[in-house]
Amino acid sequence: MTTPLPDYPDVEKCIGALLRPLVEHDAHIGNFVVEDYDEQIGDHDTPFITVTQRGGPTEMDNFTMYPVIEVSSWGKSRTVARDTMRGIVRLLLLDTFGEQFMAGGALFDSVEDVTGSQENETENSEDRCMTMTFQLECRPMFD
Repeated sequence: MTTPLPDYPDVEKCIGALLRPLVEHDAHIGNFVVEDYDEQIGDHDTPFITVTQRGGPTEMDNFTMYPVIEVSSWGKSRTVARDTMRGIVRLLLLDTFGEQFMAGGALFDSVEDVTGSQENETENSEDRCMTMTFQLECRPMFD
């Protein structure tokens, strides 16, 4: 008999829901490739946030998943990108103190900073992108 895999949360959607207040529209956050940034952004003060899961182990003994996520803040200026990243850090680390928190209807046991923030090179030198990597701890919620 095969034991079914537990229903783990979609980490990208959960963290996107938590960070949603930092952007103007739902279309400005998620797992997507920012290609035509100049055409997508009308207002120079409007940030984009990308959330991408980059793997992470799962311990089947205790049904715990440790997803690694990369979160990037995009802005038409360094100030917009950095201020948005500060908001991301505040929501993920400072408001939760790295302890148990709810996001997108799922329960996360912890979060920690893996890399610190770094500025990425962009194709257009006027665009700015700050990236941080976090490791989360979550378990499926059982009824």
